[in-house]
Amino acid sequence: DHYADLPFILYTGKGSEEIAAQAINAGVTGYLQKGGPDQHRRLANRVKHAATEYRAQIESERYSTVLRALDYPIYVVNAEAEFEYVNEAFLDLVGYDREAIIGSPPGKIKTDEGVQRANDMLATIVSSAGPETQQFRVDIHTKDGETVPCYDHMAALPFDDEFRGSVGILRDATREQRQREELIRQNKRLDEFTSIVSHDLRTPLQNAKTAAEMARAES
Repeated sequence: DHYADLPFILYTGKGSEEIAAQAINAGVTGYLQKGGPDQHRRLANRVKHAATEYRAQIESERYSTVLRALDYPIYVVNAEAEFEYVNEAFLDLVGYDREAIIGSPPGKIKTDEGVQRANDMLATIVSSAGPETQQFRVDIHTKDGETVPCYDHMAALPFDDEFRGSVGILRDATREQRQREELIRQNKRLDEFTSIVSHDLRTPLQNAKTAAEMARAES
């Protein structure tokens, strides 16, 4: 019971479909009957495969636990360019149910331009001399038709020979954009005010200059 989660291969000298079914129902990872010239090779391959799957499952569970604990919208896109995982914060941002997102392409919430930009960034990341992460602006389109400006912090999933996909963390840039727009409006108003002041002061300054020149001439 202490090691119930560990993979277990049933390697038996006698076997049947009934025994195999009972073993699988009891939680056996794999079933292999003795016999044949390559029995040890098959057993080694089965054990290796079971161990690999077990490690991948443990890694996935730990990975999911970390992602669920974060408050930022997080997504995982697999090698087929489909959403494989999203957390609750992501669903809150886009307004879709999980069933509507998982298995769909990023184009469901991004424009073609946004998808292409993400692909370009990802190509840079997976290149031999590329950085581990990239940050870029992207507009997220919600189910309600709203557009939310975000920063996308993207990285490739760890891989050896075969690309596995990418992970991204979104940061809402709405407040920053509003502050930037307000700063632009303030600068525009200051420019207009400066122009008005300069025109209003032009005549008094010219009169003062003329008076000063006349005073110097009389002296």
